[in-house]
Amino acid sequence: MLKTAYIFHGHSRIWQSCYHNFFNNVFSILPGDIFIHTWDTVNAGFGSWWAHYRDLTEEEKIITNQTPDFKGICEAYKPKVLLIEEDKGKYLTNMSNHEKSSIGTQYMLKGSRKIFEIACKYDNYDVFFSTRMDLNYTTKLNISEYEDGVLMTPDIRLPYDVWMYGNKELMDIKTKYASYIEQYYFNKGINSLGGSGYETAFGSYIKDNNVTLRQSDLQWQSIRVFHENTIY
Repeated sequence: MLKTAYIFHGHSRIWQSCYHNFFNNVFSILPGDIFIHTWDTVNAGFGSWWAHYRDLTEEEKIITNQTPDFKGICEAYKPKVLLIEEDKGKYLTNMSNHEKSSIGTQYMLKGSRKIFEIACKYDNYDVFFSTRMDLNYTTKLNISEYEDGVLMTPDIRLPYDVWMYGNKELMDIKTKYASYIEQYYFNKGINSLGGSGYETAFGSYIKDNNVTLRQSDLQWQSIRVFHENTIY
């Protein structure tokens, strides 16, 4: 059995609607230790690509600024480590929501790197599965598709890093992207990159680091916090 570490990152959002399927469809197939990095608010305070970078409504702001149910998260996931940090997005001013979203993405990537480093110090794991609490896994993980030395991704055409899994060396490269996002993404002109610009930039970084990607058959959905029944 592969010794596995799950490294969660990002806002907790609508985790209550997703954690059952995570355990039923992923964790039950590949058990492991759970490590979580998240923020002290439920959601980001500005609209990202899914909201067409608009300002949030007053009702949405109230939901966003709620304190997550950390007790419930601990009871559900039983993490080895739960690292909670202040959401710095509220200090981003005098810039467009597109720019705020991109900088917020860097914050998320830094959180992913932090929790990866914590997991590495905790034990010697064969596999690292990077994921988020707001992802709803709708099919069973097929662990036989995994091969050591490749990084599994939801989509190889536009390499999504919303969830990925691979060995320690590959996850080390993946999470180090937090330190290179300026070079590959920001310096290319955030406002000119469009909806798939982040994935294009990340793909260039992965290619430059000679990482082999393989597309997984695992199906998933991202459920948005303001409209629980809406899938993006």
